Amino acid sequence: MSYTNQLDHRLLDRQQSRELLLQLTRAGVEISPAALPRAEHLTGLKRQCYSDLERQWLAFLEARGLRLPSKSQVFIEACSTRPDFLYEDCQTAVYIDGPPHVYPERQERDKAQTECLEDLGYVVIRFGHHDAWDAIISQHPNIFGRTT
Repeated sequence: MSYTNQLDHRLLDRQQSRELLLQLTRAGVEISPAALPRAEHLTGLKRQCYSDLERQWLAFLEARGLRLPSKSQVFIEACSTRPDFLYEDCQTAVYIDGPPHVYPERQERDKAQTECLEDLGYVVIRFGHHDAWDAIISQHPNIFGRTT
C-alpha cells in the first residue's frame, strides 16, 4: 500500500497474497540456450549426436540441471574440426572422447585441433569415456553452471 494506490486500500488484502508468494518460493526455472524450450532443445541436440557416449553426456548434464550447449556438431573450417558441442556465449568447444581417442595418432590430431581452436580464442574441454565428468564440470562453473 502506498500513497499512489490510496483509493484502493479498502480492496487490498495482504493476507490473500501470502499463498501466492509462498508458491513462488517453490517455483523452478529451466533455462535453454536457444529459443526453444529446454526439453525441445535437448531433444534436438540428442538427435544430432554421433554416438551413444555423446547422448550419455547430455543426459548427465540434464540429470544435474546443468547448462546445455547451444549447438552440436558445428564444423569449424579454420581448424578442420567438428566439436561435439559448442557453448557459443562463452566460445567453448566440447569434445566427448570415446575409446578411439586413446591411440597416439588420434591424440596428436586432437592436440593439433585443440591448439588451433585455442588460437582462435576458444576454450576447449574434453570429456573422456573413463574420465570423472563431475570433476571436469566442477572446474568450469562459468560454462556449465554449478552442481548442487
